[in-house]
Amino acid sequence: MSDSVRSLIWKPVRFAQRHGLLRAVYFLVHGTISRFRLEKWIRFSISDILCGNVSELVRESRMPKAFRIALAAEEDIPALAAEGRKPELVRARLGESDLCLLLWSGSELKAYEWIAVGPREYWEDWNEARIIIRIPAGCCWTYDGRGHSPGAWGMIMRTLPKEVERNSIRRIYQRVDYASPISWHSHRSAGYLPLARVFHVGVGHFGFTLWRQDQGKWHSLPARVQDLELVTPSIENISRQLRLFPMYLE
Repeated sequence: MSDSVRSLIWKPVRFAQRHGLLRAVYFLVHGTISRFRLEKWIRFSISDILCGNVSELVRESRMPKAFRIALAAEEDIPALAAEGRKPELVRARLGESDLCLLLWSGSELKAYEWIAVGPREYWEDWNEARIIIRIPAGCCWTYDGRGHSPGAWGMIMRTLPKEVERNSIRRIYQRVDYASPISWHSHRSAGYLPLARVFHVGVGHFGFTLWRQDQGKWHSLPARVQDLELVTPSIENISRQLRLFPMYLE
């Protein structure tokens, strides 16, 4: 048996041993769809919505001198585009008044986290989960975070509460994929609590999205999860939004 085949077999087995069989099955199916780039035709998504009260979240007590935190500006678009996001998507996010918290070490971008500040509608989960997030004033939605060295993303998340307080944010929400238990536990250790689980399956233009709180019954959309609204918009609104921001489908 070749090393590549052995690795392909043992990776989900090790994942199941660490995180449970159900999560491992989802990890395998979701990973297969992604590996063969089938997302445009097949959608299968399970994720948790987490929330943190800004006043109760873990914070960075002291930033090491080698690092610098800043909010993204126009001149940072090339650095963010180098992370695999098209420049037009980065510009669209900044044009929507989204914030991006950057962690620099000299001229090297070590980590970042995007922040959608309410009141606004967040559309970037439409392609994967067929939901639109309505974020109220005083709340924000964090997304598309990444770190490139041990502890870098953690520093971003521990700095985040102080930064969003400057925008009068009292509550932070995010969606964590079911195949990312490490991310889930990292958010929990920072003070975030799970609120609801969202499930979507679809083929082409057909599909459905369900949600539930805790271990309760599954319900169809629309839904209210604490301050958030989870909705499926009208066909007219979808067409108008995607004409303005076609990169949301990429």
